[in-house]
Amino acid sequence: MALALTDADAEADSESGDPLETLGYRRTSMALRVTGAYGALLDFLRRVERLQVLVESSDLELEAVDQAVGGK
Repeated sequence: MALALTDADAEADSESGDPLETLGYRRTSMALRVTGAYGALLDFLRRVERLQVLVESSDLELEAVDQAVGGK
């Protein structure tokens, strides 16, 4: 499984009025590109669900790749 991380510098403004910020939480946005076999991707998503931090997933896109074309 491969993981690429981008856009890690997109923090929310501290005066955004986000109620979670008043509780001491900080909002950080990032884009992840994860590739791998179905089982590995499923394991990755389950691990994200178990994180001890609040995680909001958005713009999730899944794409099937033909193994003969993908070369793996």
